[in-house]
Amino acid sequence: MKLHYPNVVITAMCLFFFTLGGGCKNPTKPKPEGFPELVPCEITIKMNGEPLPGASVILQPITSKTSDLWTVSGTTNETGIAKMQTYGDYLGVPEGEYVVLVAKSEVSVAPPDASPEERDRIEHLPTKVIVDPSFSDSKKTKLKMTVAGKKMIQETFDVSWKQYLKTQ
Repeated sequence: MKLHYPNVVITAMCLFFFTLGGGCKNPTKPKPEGFPELVPCEITIKMNGEPLPGASVILQPITSKTSDLWTVSGTTNETGIAKMQTYGDYLGVPEGEYVVLVAKSEVSVAPPDASPEERDRIEHLPTKVIVDPSFSDSKKTKLKMTVAGKKMIQETFDVSWKQYLKTQ
């Protein structure tokens, strides 16, 4: 049985492009008008108990006065930790309740010296979905968190395939 993941691929691409701007490029950049106070936040993503590097993480507001105006995202490092950023430039997260969306996939890319036939074969390989697609769907994921106060928020989530495989 061949599984198709068009929604996951689209979501993964969106998460990838949302987080491309990540990484405080200009720490002295002035904040936009109405910008909320931010709470430092690190999210650790694990798969089956092991750190998951390279995963895209987005916090989607459930309830908040200001957070629905600001994009909050991050990408996990080698130890599975994402330092969450608002608007791609400012470390931290506005106070509020969030659904946590996580995605990671791998696309096969042909090496520069590949023959046209090899390049065509490799480029037609399916995208390998690493994280269970339910974790990137705000209606299906069960990952939630609350951000409040001024102290560093540290949360850990495991995104194993167990739940997804049981429903297939």
